[in-house]
Amino acid sequence: MTTRLQPALLLVLWGSLSLMELQAQRDVGSAARPDFLLVASFDNGVQNAVGGYHNKLERAPTVSVTARVADVVRGRSGRSLKVSVDRKAGGFGGVWITFYNLKQKESPYLDVRDYAYLSFWVRGARGGEQLTVKLADASWVPRDDALPVGPLSLFLPKGVTTEWQEVLVPLSGVKLNLEAMAGLTLDFDVVGRHTVYVDDVGFKQTASVVTPLTQHIDEPVRKREYDRAMWDWNILSHISDASRMTDFLTFCKTENIKTLWMQVSLENSALLPEGVRGAVKEVTGALRNKAEWKSFIAAAHRVGVRVEALDGFPEYAVKQNHNIPLAVVDAVIDYNGESRPEERFDGIHLDNEPYLLIGWRDWTIREQILRDFLELNQEAQRRVRQHSHMVYGVDIPFWWQHRDQQTGEFNGVVDYNGSRQPASFHLIDMLDNVGVMNYRNTVDGADGMLEHGQDLLQYADKRKRAKLFMGMETSSFPPATVWFVAGLPRKEFEERLKGEAADLAFRSRVNGFRTQIFDDGTNLHVGIELPPTPTPEEQTKIGATMAEIAEKLGASGHPAVKSRAWDVLNYVLPRIASDPEWKSPRARSITNPADRSQHAGFEAVSIMLPKITFAGTSHPELRAEMKMAEEEFSRYQSYAGLAIHYYETYRAKVEE
Repeated sequence: MTTRLQPALLLVLWGSLSLMELQAQRDVGSAARPDFLLVASFDNGVQNAVGGYHNKLERAPTVSVTARVADVVRGRSGRSLKVSVDRKAGGFGGVWITFYNLKQKESPYLDVRDYAYLSFWVRGARGGEQLTVKLADASWVPRDDALPVGPLSLFLPKGVTTEWQEVLVPLSGVKLNLEAMAGLTLDFDVVGRHTVYVDDVGFKQTASVVTPLTQHIDEPVRKREYDRAMWDWNILSHISDASRMTDFLTFCKTENIKTLWMQVSLENSALLPEGVRGAVKEVTGALRNKAEWKSFIAAAHRVGVRVEALDGFPEYAVKQNHNIPLAVVDAVIDYNGESRPEERFDGIHLDNEPYLLIGWRDWTIREQILRDFLELNQEAQRRVRQHSHMVYGVDIPFWWQHRDQQTGEFNGVVDYNGSRQPASFHLIDMLDNVGVMNYRNTVDGADGMLEHGQDLLQYADKRKRAKLFMGMETSSFPPATVWFVAGLPRKEFEERLKGEAADLAFRSRVNGFRTQIFDDGTNLHVGIELPPTPTPEEQTKIGATMAEIAEKLGASGHPAVKSRAWDVLNYVLPRIASDPEWKSPRARSITNPADRSQHAGFEAVSIMLPKITFAGTSHPELRAEMKMAEEEFSRYQSYAGLAIHYYETYRAKVEE
């Protein structure tokens, strides 16, 4: 079942609305308009009845949470939108609802010139909640704001109570273009904690028009528990210590973790790349810790937990390094061949993340990387199917099938096996399972897990191939200082990657340091993450690494741009300062320790956005989000369960 509202379902949900009237709602130019124009009932999916979306509104330190809930509704069934805001001084919070499809360039705004009132229903969790109503037309969209039309108390003289009340906002006198209405915003602008429920947003021709109630629908019985997967990178204590093993597996059973993706390594893993050290000609060797794995896997199987071997590195995606992950695949297959059935791995799972390679920023190199990546996984899947009874899967980001605003193509599009489509779709076609790194800290809304995951699930349902796990993040990395070299314009950057800097194109680390790239819209700047407290030896290594990057991909190392290196800095600094993923930027001169030459550069602190992880979410809120995710995703046949990243941080959250 898709999350879009279908005409037949709408007829049942809003019994007093005819199909003809619903069609009229979609036709903004229709002369015959219904006396009530429904915008959002929040009953089905993130998109509303006019193609719009809703999402939380927040700026730190204020925190907002939105969710469609079924326990507080106007009527006998369906859902309402729960909005919880912890309003702090200096921030803002609330919710916005659009009257058009903001994800389509040509989506029309809503024509409501035949209507006299905006209507919505509100109920407070405690009563007395305060907020401001704002409306926007097309002219406000570029400003990312809305026009305040008054505090809620203006429309509800007795204020918000714990009972449902209708809010009627007169449109006469509102200085907006009623032929091009864009959205509604509820702004909680009073410091404090607020929770309200909103339902049945629409427009009315007269105040006396009755808002139809959602009719009762017998929903299918849902499971109380859903199978889950979990990544585990730090495995030694779990597989080698009997008491910790028991405790770990007990936790998995309690949390309904039925699949574990657990890091493995080879006995000769010293040969594997650190930066990369270059392609390794031959990588062979048996799995490490065989005896421990046999004991652990047998114990896991006794409590109903599957164990899949996990490994990954961005450089593995590149063809010249395929022998490394394929050696891991072969080692696991060999291990299973010499083990008893109850001691065998149930699958192999790779987490390579090729978009972390420097060359990803060049479209032609990106397609080469993706073709190599698909070739690797097709071969790994072939070996697993031919030589074992295991399953094989990989991790992907949720955004490869999203459109790039500059090119109009999919972010991860690639020609492979005779078709041009996102790499995510190719992988669904060829593999047993896929873990989608669907990392957002809310399920609902325009930027939530449901919105980002449903197109992949719809595709997988249609193709009837891979099973999909929906990944959720519970970890949070600390702020990291990054040193950048003043970069090159995109064209020169791409030319360098194909020429003098070709050796950097397929690397995610340089001399062991993780790289980052900042795109200021004109120039691309490459940097490295610094250790928290660099040793003198590391400081020398940092200088040499930065000098290498500057000479190959920096403005000061490019004759045509060198004279403008400091102008490049003046351009990038205000732009990175306005990016929420960065703070404290400042210019920095980079010294090459070999010859004391100077290169233009800057530093900034990398921040993990709160919206990426549930790390800052309370345990009850996390449970509620997981429940909603599992109920929504279970509508799809291809859904295999939530996948939790990762054990230590998730357990800490559970035990808060």
